[in-house]
Amino acid sequence: MARPMKTPPEAALGGLLRDMPPDLQADLARIGALVRYRPGQLIHQRGDRKPGLSIVVSGAVLFSATDAEGVRVATTRMNPGDSFGEFTLFAGLPRTHDATAIGETEINQITRAPFFALLDRRPALRDHLLKHLTRNLALAVGWLDDERRLPLRTRLAKRLLEFAAPDEDTHVVNITQHELAETLGVSRVALGQAVAFLRGEELIETGYGAIIVRDIEALSGWIAAETGLEPLTVE
Repeated sequence: MARPMKTPPEAALGGLLRDMPPDLQADLARIGALVRYRPGQLIHQRGDRKPGLSIVVSGAVLFSATDAEGVRVATTRMNPGDSFGEFTLFAGLPRTHDATAIGETEINQITRAPFFALLDRRPALRDHLLKHLTRNLALAVGWLDDERRLPLRTRLAKRLLEFAAPDEDTHVVNITQHELAETLGVSRVALGQAVAFLRGEELIETGYGAIIVRDIEALSGWIAAETGLEPLTVE
C-alpha cells in the first residue's frame, strides 16, 4: 500500500491530487503500491502498453522521446501530485514517451483492476478524474498558444511558475537548465539567455541543478504584464 501524500502545491496546476478530498486520496494510496526509483532510472519506455495509473508521491519524472538519430527531446516534467498512464488505462494507447526519475522518486503504482473497482464504488472519483483530465486539456491548449504568441523568456517564466514547489520562503524548481531547454524545445544557449534575463529582473535566482523563484506573486504579475492577458482562475 502506498502512503497518502500531502496535498500538492497550487503550482502543480494539472495535478490529479489537487483539490481531491482526503478520503479519495487515502483510497488511491490504499489500492496502490509504492515503488521507489533511483535518479535517472527508467520508469517506462515509449511503446509500453501495460495499463495502470501512476501518481508521483515524491521526487519528479521527466518525459522524453528519442528520434531515429538518437536525439532525445524532453517534453514535460511531473511533480508530486501529478499522474500519468491515463492514455493507456482508459484508451489502451501505448505510452508515448520514456519516463525517467529525476532524483530519488516514489511512485504510487495502481494496476487496472483495483483502479476500476474503486472507480465503480466511488462516483466522486470519476467526477474528479473528468475535471482533472479537462483541466490538463486546457493546459495543453494554453501551451500551444504560448508557442505561437510568446517569447522564450515569457514561456520560461510560465513553465517555472507551473513547476515551482514551496520550500520555506522561496519556491524551488529542481531542474537543470539543460532539462529546461529540452522541455521548451530550445537550445541551451537560448535558454541561458532567457534565464539571465529573468535573473536580471530579479524574478529568479539560479543554484546548482535548480532555479529559485523568490516571489511567486511578482513572477505572476510579470507574466500577466508580458502576455497582455488577465490570468484565468480555475474554480
